[in-house]
Amino acid sequence: MVPDLFELGNNATLQLAKCLPAASIDPVSSITFDVLGKNSSFYCRLCEELHSQDAEAFASVIGEVAKHITDSLNKLNSLMDEGSVSGGMPGNALLLTSALRELCTSKKAAAELAKMPSFLLPPANAPTASERVTPSGAMDSQMALLRTLGSISGQRLPADSQSYVRRSGRGLEKETILGLVLRLGMPREPPGSVLSSFSNPYTRTKNDIDQTLDGFRRQLDLHQGRCHELVKGLIVAGEEPRKKVSSCLEDLL
Repeated sequence: MVPDLFELGNNATLQLAKCLPAASIDPVSSITFDVLGKNSSFYCRLCEELHSQDAEAFASVIGEVAKHITDSLNKLNSLMDEGSVSGGMPGNALLLTSALRELCTSKKAAAELAKMPSFLLPPANAPTASERVTPSGAMDSQMALLRTLGSISGQRLPADSQSYVRRSGRGLEKETILGLVLRLGMPREPPGSVLSSFSNPYTRTKNDIDQTLDGFRRQLDLHQGRCHELVKGLIVAGEEPRKKVSSCLEDLL
C-alpha cells in the first residue's frame, strides 16, 4: 500500500498481527474462522489473493506480521508476564502464541513462516554459529560491573543480562520462533501477582489453595495446547515446513 493514498494502511501488518490473537478469543469477529467450509475465512482468502498477486510481497507481509509477534514474545520470561511494547503487540504469552497459531491457519503463511531466518539456529559449521550475542540494552561497561559485583557476592548474573553463543540452548530460546514459545512456563521465582494468590495461607482452606493451583495448571495446559497446535499447523503445511520443524526439534534435543 502507498501510505499517502491509504493512510490507515501505513501500519497494515501491525493491524493484521493484532487481529490474530483476537481471532482465538471471539469466533464471531474472528478473521480466521471458516464460515463456508475449509479455507473460507477472510484471512485465508486474503493470503491466497496476496500470494497470487505478488509472492514476494506476501512473504514480506508474513515476515513483518511474525516479527511484530516475536518481538513481543521476546520480552516475556514466563506465562505470568504481560507484554507491553510501545507501538507494538500487547498481550501475554497465551495470546501471542495463539497469534502465531492463527497465522499458520493458512498453509501458505505457515510455509513462509518456516522460511524465515529466525526459524532455525545457524548450522553448526556456519561462521555465525559461534558468534556471541549480548542482549540489547546491556552495555559492555554495565556487564563488566555486574560480573564484578556478582563475583564478590557469589551470585550469578540474571539470565536476561548474560551474553550467549548464537548456536546454543540460550540462543534457541531467544532467537528462534518455536524456541520463543516453547521456553515459556511458570516463573522460577514467583512474582508478586503469584505470591498474592497465596496470601494469608493460615486463614484459607485447602480447597481454596487447590483451586488456585488448578488455575495455574490450566493456564499452563492452555499454553502447551496452543504450542501443540502451532507445531501441528506447521507440520501439515507441506514438506518443507515439516523438514524445518524436524530440524528445530533436533536442535531442541
